[in-house]
Amino acid sequence: MKTTLFKSFVALLAGLFVSTAAWAQTEEEEVTYDVPTPATLVESELNVVGTTEVLVEQYVRADYTADPFEFDFTEVMTKLGIASAEEFSAILPQILYSTKYFMGDEVLPGGPKLDTLSNEFTANAPGFWLRPVLDEEENETGELASAPYAEADRFYAEAFALNAETCVLTFNVGQYPNQLRGGQSYTASMYIVYADKAWRLHFTFNVLKEDTGTLDEMNKVGEATKIVEQEPKSDYSTVAVTIDIEAIAAELGCEVSAVTMKALTDAGEFGGTTANNGGFWFNADGKVVNWNSGSVMFIEPATQGDFSLLNVGQFPDALGTGDEISSTVYFIGNGNYYAYTITLQVTEAHVIEGDFNLVDERGLVAQTLARDNDYLCDQYPQIPLATIEEVLGTTTPKLYGLATDDKAEAAGNPYSDSYSCDPKPGFWLNAEGRVSTWGDSNARVGISYLADGTFQLFQHPGRNAVGDVFKTQLFLVNPATNDMMKVNVSVQFVTEIEEKEVVGQADILIPVGADNIAVPVDLSAAADSLGVTLEDLLNEENACLRGFTKDGVYGEAQPASTGLGFTAEGGYDPYGSIYFIIEYDAIQDEVLMTTVSDIEIPADFNVPAQFCVEMNGKQFVYNARLVSEDIYTGIDEVKKAKADNSVFDLSGRRVEKAIHGVYIQNGKKVIK
Repeated sequence: MKTTLFKSFVALLAGLFVSTAAWAQTEEEEVTYDVPTPATLVESELNVVGTTEVLVEQYVRADYTADPFEFDFTEVMTKLGIASAEEFSAILPQILYSTKYFMGDEVLPGGPKLDTLSNEFTANAPGFWLRPVLDEEENETGELASAPYAEADRFYAEAFALNAETCVLTFNVGQYPNQLRGGQSYTASMYIVYADKAWRLHFTFNVLKEDTGTLDEMNKVGEATKIVEQEPKSDYSTVAVTIDIEAIAAELGCEVSAVTMKALTDAGEFGGTTANNGGFWFNADGKVVNWNSGSVMFIEPATQGDFSLLNVGQFPDALGTGDEISSTVYFIGNGNYYAYTITLQVTEAHVIEGDFNLVDERGLVAQTLARDNDYLCDQYPQIPLATIEEVLGTTTPKLYGLATDDKAEAAGNPYSDSYSCDPKPGFWLNAEGRVSTWGDSNARVGISYLADGTFQLFQHPGRNAVGDVFKTQLFLVNPATNDMMKVNVSVQFVTEIEEKEVVGQADILIPVGADNIAVPVDLSAAADSLGVTLEDLLNEENACLRGFTKDGVYGEAQPASTGLGFTAEGGYDPYGSIYFIIEYDAIQDEVLMTTVSDIEIPADFNVPAQFCVEMNGKQFVYNARLVSEDIYTGIDEVKKAKADNSVFDLSGRRVEKAIHGVYIQNGKKVIK
């Protein structure tokens, strides 16, 4: 046994020694390479010692999906005179160049090619976005050159890397969505420049045509028309059209899954998809075009591969009141087609009067991680549908957001129902919390209202940072009565989600005056929902009260007997001018909430506030209203604590001038 233990110990020491030695060796092997200065970066003067032909063949794409490429570059390394694959791999980003497009003062639409190469990466590094080179008459030459990312770009080649073990070069190639059409062809050149030698990467981009046949080769089995009305739009908001795709599939004689949707170009051919989810952009003649190429209207499935719901919309600011555009999509299957024509009639913009009756105000808060490549948010806040029905008298309220700019509000129209976020009703909102669109460079958060009272949240990738707090106001309205619930939404971008389960909510009215006001408060629902006792909530060792700030976060937890402070605007502030504590009164055998204010409270004072009782990772939320005694007296009897000029701290010492805090006055705890 002792021998075995000794051998194990020796083996352990040996392993540690080997690991340490390996670590030291790794540290010593970290090598940097000197990159020789290129003899020239003028393309026409390069000493090109070889060329790799890169053939890219893709159909038109509506997204940024990329295809991978790889080539053995052992010969390239040898001909360039690079000592090893390790060196080649390490210095590749420093020796990869592209021909460059000359912008001048304009980003769009194009320009001539510079003769000098560029090592300035414009796609995922090392990589380049590629844009058409134009001749003196501004016609495309068929060549692409590197340029900043913009809607005039065509292809990108990015993420170049060389495997140091295999000497294989890899990279990805994709398109700018919906900017190409079948039959187009482009070329582009990139160079690996090492000292006085260069290796050329010559790209040929062929855009393939979809072989879908023609209408003349098919049998027409039916047709339908649909008129859609929409006001002039400065965004991509849509009107939904429901399609009975099962009935159409039956007419075509195939399964629903076998149905495809096509549309015609001005040449009478089926065009490739140019909008989202396999949809199409159309020009004023109702023919398929690319986005921003005379496009005025789009028809696209709400979900890829599902034609039961089509979204119809406009190119921003392309159409005006009275315009009418008809476009036809063809549902194809089993050698047959069904023609479905949608006519978009642009109607006069309607005005929201905005004379709603504010009957309630709520605060909703959610946390999420900030993401660079995903629209996901981690929490979806909810107002119980029963609460919405109780307050508004309906379970199907209409959603409004803040109008896009201050001009609308100044004109008495502060609300918007221009839904721009799916699922609808929903809005994309800018940094100021006003209704915007996904395409707006200032868009930050998307919010959709679901039928069960949930607010589904989205974030615009890369536009929110940890520590940001996004705030907006949404409005739920009963159209029959014009009664309105204002919803103050706060989205916190954090490094770690603070998981707090909301197990219940209640409304509470809190009277406030210059004197101490003591009123009964029932915490039994909170205790039951949290799975604790009333004594637990009142225990001075349990910091369970948290107030909701105007910045959209819950403040530091406090014991019930220490209480919470609020500003005159209803935001939590431990040094606020309005304060309350909660304690058990043995004489009256009930729990009392005692409030006080050091500011004058007008007779019509009525301010929303929010706090929660939190224990064991669970929260019971109180939607509070801070009101004057006059308002509260009309509901219940107010019990006032007697005033006394003698004030003592909790240690029994007389206090000449009390600051914010809890004191003894007339034999009872009071708040100053």
